[in-house]
Amino acid sequence: MKYKKTILRLLPWIMAAVVLFIILIMSSQDSVSSFGASGRISRRLFDMLSPVFSSIQESSDRFLYIKVDHVVRKLAHFFLYYTLTAFIIIGLRSIGAGKLIIFSVSFLIVLVIACLDEFLQSLTAGRTSAATDVLLDMAGAVAAQISALFAIIARRMKFSEKSDRNM
Repeated sequence: MKYKKTILRLLPWIMAAVVLFIILIMSSQDSVSSFGASGRISRRLFDMLSPVFSSIQESSDRFLYIKVDHVVRKLAHFFLYYTLTAFIIIGLRSIGAGKLIIFSVSFLIVLVIACLDEFLQSLTAGRTSAATDVLLDMAGAVAAQISALFAIIARRMKFSEKSDRNM
């Protein structure tokens, strides 16, 4: 039983480490590799959206594709940092940290990681660093925190309803 509890406490930290590893791998790719990775997703989205934009002239196709790729890259920032923050929150909760500690520590950890991520990216060939990416990363982190807060409130309301019914 104690072994199972230990695994359940470690699992969110392991998952956070996996997400962090993915972030670091993506940041350390040169511009050609990075464009290729996001390009595969962007191409599929672009092909799906093409019928919607069929009236657009051929010369605009490249511009639209670049815009789709830009959105894919920015969504990757948001969702990776959302996921990282969620696992950190679950990990902190599993060790019994209070809400203030959970939200402040998870925010600070993710902020440091986002800044280091952009710094690492600036050292990579053909890549640049952008403060807006850090803001986007932190928007993902805050969205995860808001989701966690709603989950806590919903759980409290559920237990409150159960206790009201038992009276």
